Amino acid sequence: MLSRSRGYSLIELMIAVAILGILVGLGIPAFNVMLKNLQIRSAAESLVAGLQSARNEAVRRNSAVRFQLVDSLGNQCALLETGPNWVISRNVPTAKCDQAEVADFLEPNVTAQPQILQKKPLREGTAQMTATAAGAAANTVIFNSLGRVAAGGIDTIDVTNSAGGTCTAAGGPLRCLRILVGAGGKVKVCDPYVADTTDSRYCQ
Repeated sequence: MLSRSRGYSLIELMIAVAILGILVGLGIPAFNVMLKNLQIRSAAESLVAGLQSARNEAVRRNSAVRFQLVDSLGNQCALLETGPNWVISRNVPTAKCDQAEVADFLEPNVTAQPQILQKKPLREGTAQMTATAAGAAANTVIFNSLGRVAAGGIDTIDVTNSAGGTCTAAGGPLRCLRILVGAGGKVKVCDPYVADTTDSRYCQ
């Protein structure tokens, strides 16, 4: 005689759904934090890629090349230490960020033309940045033909997330990042929360 399989009762299904709802509710905050941290990481990687590209172009072209943070990529753009976009060019791109990218620089140089090599909007959710030079607001890095950095440009870019709360270093949940630009042209991503000086993520 075949035994009849027993199904689930309505009460058992309701209990299972309730438990599932509790688990999902507990996991959503952690997932949101993870998403914000991924946006911070992605934004930092974009900035590093831009800085390294500007340095490489300066060496390749044997000419000074600028990396700049700008508020937009339109014809009213202005240099701004909080970005959120960046432009690589030969000359200042203010109010001309909408111009097409060029393959070669004009010779002789026409300073009225930005001669943009590359530009990129920062589309990393709510990630934000603040760039400084020796503690003061900054928006530009100029690499010379040797790949070194001219004095007075950006030396630090802090990448945070406006909608995710405060950084871990300030007691919050987010692992905010910092980009260091050395005088020799080296670009490094570090974590301000890391206190161990032997850790490769330490900011120094």
